[in-house]
Amino acid sequence: MVNHFKARPLLPGIRIWLVAVVVSTAAAQEMRLWTNHEGRTVTAGLVEMAGANVVLQLENGTRTRVAVATLSKADQDWLQQRSGAATAPATADLKWPATPVSVDPKSLSVTLGRQDAAARQFHYQSGVFEFITTAPLAGSVMSEVAADFEVIRESFRRMPWGWEANPKPGESFTIYLLETDEDYLAMGGDDRSSASSKDDKTFIKFSALGLKKVGAKYQYDARQKEPGRVAGVTARVMFWDVRGRMAPWALNSIESSMRFVNYQSNGSMKFTGLESDLKKMVKKFEGYDLTLDASRMVRYLHDTWATRDTTFVSKFLLERQLDSQLLLFYFGYLDGDGSGVGMHRYFRGIFDEARKGRKTSDVYAKELLEELLAGRSNDQLKAEMTAKFAGLGLKLAN
Repeated sequence: MVNHFKARPLLPGIRIWLVAVVVSTAAAQEMRLWTNHEGRTVTAGLVEMAGANVVLQLENGTRTRVAVATLSKADQDWLQQRSGAATAPATADLKWPATPVSVDPKSLSVTLGRQDAAARQFHYQSGVFEFITTAPLAGSVMSEVAADFEVIRESFRRMPWGWEANPKPGESFTIYLLETDEDYLAMGGDDRSSASSKDDKTFIKFSALGLKKVGAKYQYDARQKEPGRVAGVTARVMFWDVRGRMAPWALNSIESSMRFVNYQSNGSMKFTGLESDLKKMVKKFEGYDLTLDASRMVRYLHDTWATRDTTFVSKFLLERQLDSQLLLFYFGYLDGDGSGVGMHRYFRGIFDEARKGRKTSDVYAKELLEELLAGRSNDQLKAEMTAKFAGLGLKLAN
């Protein structure tokens, strides 16, 4: 057996994202000669087509998964004829939300819970979110704050990933809103940020929310809040139960992109027409003396939780934020025909495993990445990324 078609058993967790064309056992035994781009061949029968891959059954009965993009044009044409138009409707569904997502604060109902001035604990409920603050807030102010959290949840609901973040039955997503820097540090934050998560607790400073004390009360001023800060920390909450299933770059990409690219000054989230937002983000990060580096991006793409660099240095962490956003933008908006289908299949695969309650292993995560890469080498990927970003006026070093 040639290396390109090295046989390996299908993993139990492999999901089918597009309409899968499954052939009968008899059809699977109809052997034909398959050829890859390097001219290597293998005799096998088609078992099924799943997204950008095909599953082949070899003459010895072993099944193997192969990226369609690595096959010859003749094989690809044969597969296209066999599938017909069956994949078109499913592919059409894999799109970013076409219109901005917004939530009107006046539509939210805020319920007061425990109000304990002595303990400095004031509880408010809005939908699936419970907010615990260290100073009391008026209901109208709490609605304004809650809207930023609700808009992120609504954004996830509209994604084509089949995922709706919900807390465990009988529980809520708990967010701690902290009045002072001392409150924030006591919760586990540090002086380099205004929002964080630690020991399953998510917390954020009043100042980052646009809350400003006027007399004895806090007022809300959208102009005073840190743009996108709530978007980033809420995305982290939405991913909390599945964060270990995602590759480091993928997890970081959603949180960072929602914060720095998708979030708009009017409090809405936008997922199309983001070129100018991307450039603003890049300019912001270049202000920290960071460069755009394709080689660094590709290395990060292949990181796993076991192999990742855990260096806790500000510039290194900023590079990770920058690289993750560029990777998401490339696969979500520039790769292939620019529709982001590959990116959406990647995330749908992750969340499908989460819904089934399966544990996503590094092996399966690698399978998902291989499908996203569609047989491209690191050098090919760097060349394609460099060219596509150059088209936007962004120069990547190699």
